[in-house]
Amino acid sequence: MFLESFRAKITLVLLSASIIIVLVLGGLWIYTTYQTTKNSIGMSNLQDARLFSGYFGSFIRDIANSNNVSASSPYTVQAVKNHDTGELKKIGDNLVFLPDVDLIIILDADGNVLYHSEGANTTNFVEYGWYDLALKSNGTYVTNLYYSDTLQNYGFSVSSPVVDNGSIIGMIVSTISSDTISDMISSQKIDPTRDFYILDGQGVVVATEMKTMVPTNTNLSHVLSAQRIRAGSEGIVETSNTYDKQLRIVGFSPMPVSGWGSAVSTPMGIVYSEIFYRIVDILIVLVLLLSVVFIGSFFLSVYLTRPLTELSKTMEQVSAGNYSVRGKVETNDEIGNLSKAFNSMMDRLERSTAVQKQATEELNNQKQRAELFLDLMSHDINNMLQIGIGFLDMALVSIKKDAEEREYVKKALDSLHNSTKLIDNVGKLQKVEARELRHYPIDVGQVLSEVRSDFLQVLDREVTVNLTPVCGCTVNANELLKDVFVNLVGNAIKHSTGPITIDLSVKDVYEGGQKYCKISVEDNGPGIPPEVKGRLFARFQRGATKAHGRGLGLYLVKTLVEDYRGKIWVEDRVPGNYKAGSRFVILLPSGDAGNS
Repeated sequence: MFLESFRAKITLVLLSASIIIVLVLGGLWIYTTYQTTKNSIGMSNLQDARLFSGYFGSFIRDIANSNNVSASSPYTVQAVKNHDTGELKKIGDNLVFLPDVDLIIILDADGNVLYHSEGANTTNFVEYGWYDLALKSNGTYVTNLYYSDTLQNYGFSVSSPVVDNGSIIGMIVSTISSDTISDMISSQKIDPTRDFYILDGQGVVVATEMKTMVPTNTNLSHVLSAQRIRAGSEGIVETSNTYDKQLRIVGFSPMPVSGWGSAVSTPMGIVYSEIFYRIVDILIVLVLLLSVVFIGSFFLSVYLTRPLTELSKTMEQVSAGNYSVRGKVETNDEIGNLSKAFNSMMDRLERSTAVQKQATEELNNQKQRAELFLDLMSHDINNMLQIGIGFLDMALVSIKKDAEEREYVKKALDSLHNSTKLIDNVGKLQKVEARELRHYPIDVGQVLSEVRSDFLQVLDREVTVNLTPVCGCTVNANELLKDVFVNLVGNAIKHSTGPITIDLSVKDVYEGGQKYCKISVEDNGPGIPPEVKGRLFARFQRGATKAHGRGLGLYLVKTLVEDYRGKIWVEDRVPGNYKAGSRFVILLPSGDAGNS
């Protein structure tokens, strides 16, 4: 699959690294943008709040100075003492032309109107709560916001006392409408994303450019920025404790007038919109970068994997049997070193293959010669031995009285029979080692019964073969299984003299959770010395008895048992006394246990 290729892995690694880098740097960029934008907006709001506080403070000072100049004039003092309305009208008319002043009122000490620029007939000004406070201030006094019946609007006043010989005999009051202040604010061209408002000493909105959201005379004393202004401090706060409960960045600054101040606020949505734009920029950069990285990684992976691809193709040819090919990568990097090592290995492999091929040919030739020799023994030599046996049998019949001559003939017959047996064993060994015989389930009890029948009558010997009756015990073997027991019984007879008893038994046993057939072949013959037991099953070995073997019988037995995936060993029939006879034990996997 493509995703499992080295080229795809390089591309995925580079793409993943690029995504991580962009996301990390983009995250830092977003965080930096957030902090920078928030700090920038906060500082801008604070600067504007300071600017408006200073500007509005200068505006009030200018009005207060004009009032004080008029109030301290001897003409004003004399006109107020004498209630000279004509003179006071001249003074008031001059003051009413001051910029942004909407109303001029001149009062006596009792609060009676001596001059009113709008001609209103107000006889007692004491009803305004701030009048007593203005008298007690003994100086210029700026009122909080109140409703003016004359202006039919909210406004505030700046009052200056008229003093004669240290006593207040009257007061000049300049009133400014909140609309006038709002117009002043609007003329400053405030950023439309920000809100600006002026608060009096009670936290009430004196003027704002956002009248539809926060009308004049709205009490904002609960708002954090208003509380800080009334405390005489300036600063920047990020709070949702605002007039619209929206999270805002508020810059605020107090004015020289006690408790008054201005505030500029910006909703955090502005900051979030900047973050959104940065995220869009990051996504654009990410898409562009991934496109560049994908294209670049493709060509890079092609460049990096081309040597590996060529080396892989070379290996495929080698796996197909072409050992003459060599890697053509000539770079000086690790892949080049790998190619050189591969070529060196292929040189050695080619030499080794040539040697192996030669050895295989020689082995095949030797095998053919061995098979020819085996065929020669199995057919031609065996036929000649059979002819010799036939003639000796005839000679043995013709010699009836001379015992010595009969003995000579019998020995010759025994030798020829042993030779044919040896040839037969060699053929069987060849079939076993060549795996020519198929395994199938065989009843061991039945085979042992056949073996017992074969040895019921042994010429010139008293031989007893006992078989313990058994239920069916099946193993996976072939037709040579009978030869295993025939060899063991035959050896017991051959390597003993006089009467002999041989006991055959079989039973089911379990070892390691697996079922086995355990077969015992024991005799009361001369036994096997301990020094012989260890080499008894080796090729061309025989016991120290008077009878002569030819060495392949027990080796054939061991080879067959191992071919059946079993084990064979020999032990003393009477433990500790080898002269009391031997017991051969064979352990074969049971066929009904699923063994093959």
